[in-house]
Amino acid sequence: MFRCISELKGLIIDFDSFRYMETGIWSELMDRYKCLFLAMNGQTAETAEKAYGWRSVYWIEDFQQMFAPNQATHERALDIMGLQPTEVAYISMDCSFLERAMGFLGGTIWVTRRVTYLDASRAPDFICPDVNSLKGLLLNQVSGFLGETAIFPEAGKRGLTAPVQFYVDGNSIPMYMLGRYFGRGHYMNQLHPYSTAILLNKKEGKGYYRKFDGTFAEIYGRVVKALQGKYKIDGIVAVPARSNQDDRFEGILEMIAEKCCIGNFGSSFTCIRDYPTQKRLSASERQKNIGGAFRCGPGLEGKNIVMIDDVITTGATIQECIRELRAGGVNQVIVLVLGVNQFRGTYWSSRTVHVACPVCGEGMSLNVNGNNGNFFYSCHFCNNTISFREGRKILCDKVNSEIFNG
Repeated sequence: MFRCISELKGLIIDFDSFRYMETGIWSELMDRYKCLFLAMNGQTAETAEKAYGWRSVYWIEDFQQMFAPNQATHERALDIMGLQPTEVAYISMDCSFLERAMGFLGGTIWVTRRVTYLDASRAPDFICPDVNSLKGLLLNQVSGFLGETAIFPEAGKRGLTAPVQFYVDGNSIPMYMLGRYFGRGHYMNQLHPYSTAILLNKKEGKGYYRKFDGTFAEIYGRVVKALQGKYKIDGIVAVPARSNQDDRFEGILEMIAEKCCIGNFGSSFTCIRDYPTQKRLSASERQKNIGGAFRCGPGLEGKNIVMIDDVITTGATIQECIRELRAGGVNQVIVLVLGVNQFRGTYWSSRTVHVACPVCGEGMSLNVNGNNGNFFYSCHFCNNTISFREGRKILCDKVNSEIFNG
């Protein structure tokens, strides 16, 4: 989901990363959006100018190239295009380039056919395999990952999933990423409805506990339905809940199994011992902590199974689950995760990025109404509340003003 786009009007294209492609691939997008081609050397700048005209090319100076896009190049690009930060998206085949671009809170699009698990932990707003696919996605108003667009309060958004390379003991496991999860340490945490929904949905004893079960089941189900055209899927399980915890996936598994006409094997895959929380543990510590915690019961021999989880961080828990399922005779495991936990990103400004309370000016928190599931912002200092739409407008105005005022 484009994190802070009010209306997409322009595309800033890292032309050097596409330098071996035909220049005509951008013509259809240029008919719909203002396009600016960033060039890092004279040869690519000359090629771009011949193809698109000098007014559509920004040749970045040598001393700026290593850290581009930075504040200076971003401000210059916006000035050339005559657009606001919340009206543009960067496009590149270079993940490191996009990682820097993400700090401006505009849009970021990665064109790639290969997404490693490390890449998924620092994912841009959406990922597509090639420019031709990108054209179709943008023209059909696809604006990010399926899970993020489904949860976003504004209706009519469309999304997609991303296949991720994931390995267990050297073997490749099909994994599909339905969105990103921004934890409490990330500057995006209070600005991202999807992350808020995932977190609050598992808060036992609260009015919003399991409020999004139906929505999450619908998201998972749509992906399973699509995968049934590629894989023979016999049934579904979830990463088992600890023995002393409520099984929050129980109802979700039932809904998916019914929707997709597959078996619900959740009761055949269980947690057989409690284990300490995985938070604050390293990858190796998590692996040791989780070892031997799960049991695959009889009846799954030779089956092709989809396994679901909400958030994946190091992957240690899912790896242990897959080992146990394989040991129990499962033929193939396909993993669907609502969100891949994102590394702590960096906002371009030293100022804290937040929705400022219009009454007292303090940062507001993103919450969910337990009765109707609507998102809203609340201030812990003066108890003021505003709608999500109003909060998002405050955020967009802040992003637009800060880049030009430093």
